[in-house]
Amino acid sequence: MSDPPLGLGYTILVCDDLAEMRAFYVDVLGLRVLEERADYVKLAAGPVFVALRAAGRAYDGQGPTAAGRVQLAFPVSGEAIDSWHQRLITAGAAVHEPPTDQSWGHRTLFAADPEGNLIEFYAEI
Repeated sequence: MSDPPLGLGYTILVCDDLAEMRAFYVDVLGLRVLEERADYVKLAAGPVFVALRAAGRAYDGQGPTAAGRVQLAFPVSGEAIDSWHQRLITAGAAVHEPPTDQSWGHRTLFAADPEGNLIEFYAEI
């Protein structure tokens, strides 16, 4: 008997500056706080959750070039891509690629959170 396929339960971003990351995900992206402790913030992100955890374990690494950085992809409507672009610019976020129609059938926007994790907004074309 084989094991069932894996399913992702949640994502944790290891943070050097938890307060700055919390501000970005709550104030800029609008995610709702579900739980909060001194070293941990759990955020609602659709059917799953994203958590922010303060770095401090021996295996966490340090800084934006540390191994383990991730990309979070948020599905939005086609009309929302340009609104998110403006919202990120207004918030001073680093936008890596403005709204672009991709050959694989998505309109995308790529930015970064304060610690360099990639944030993707995408819509089906």
